[in-house]
Amino acid sequence: IVEPQRLSGSGYCFSASLPPYLATSASQSLCAMSQPEGRARMAQLRKNAASMRKMLAKVPGLVLQHAPGSEQSPIIHMHLAKPPSTELAAKQLLMRIADHMLELGVLVGVPHYADIHKRRPPPGLHLCVTALLTEEDIKAVGDALNKAVKQVLR
Repeated sequence: IVEPQRLSGSGYCFSASLPPYLATSASQSLCAMSQPEGRARMAQLRKNAASMRKMLAKVPGLVLQHAPGSEQSPIIHMHLAKPPSTELAAKQLLMRIADHMLELGVLVGVPHYADIHKRRPPPGLHLCVTALLTEEDIKAVGDALNKAVKQVLR
């Protein structure tokens, strides 16, 4: 029993080791992104991220979180413009917004952080943009978020 594991499981034996299939998929992803089609997809992703940020910046009650270089990131962080007095109350509001968004067909995340983290970011919503989104999709996300925020924060 030990011998096959020793021979085929070397990528899993140490916690700092990257499993072989993850290393292979990362390598293949980098190769794909260096091809013309991959570069075109990355350009579309940056365009979609910029369009989504522009759309979401107009949503009253939420503020886009900015960090240097985040303008091109496909992961968008938002938090409440006027958060309640407690972190728990803010998380509950954000979970209600996320639930409304899901009912409208849009998935957003509300990250949870362990209590051991001393410097946690403010409670917020996370949204991931893809290169496959159309302008209509981006508009639909903005409309859904506007609707959800109005329902929850009224």
